[in-house]
Amino acid sequence: MVWGDHPPYKDSVKILDGDNIWFVRVKKTDVGPVLADGFTKLVRDTHLRKDDYVMFQTYGPTSFFLMVFKSCVHRNMFISKINPQEDVIVSNGR
Repeated sequence: MVWGDHPPYKDSVKILDGDNIWFVRVKKTDVGPVLADGFTKLVRDTHLRKDDYVMFQTYGPTSFFLMVFKSCVHRNMFISKINPQEDVIVSNGR
């Protein structure tokens, strides 16, 4: 896991996409850490929609690169390999 036994609950993580930077708070839930306050702004700014794929790649303990794969594009693409040791988190928003 990205944070091991100590997720940065109540702290903000930095998420970058090109020239855009968002600060999103990490919240503790029954299923583990989730992105909370600030994530709605990221969704709006990147125009995320149902069936879009989002990939976060760590580059530090509290920083991530964001990659968005739009539903109209991902049908013609595929991910050939995911290496869990590189702390890549993938979600399709479902």
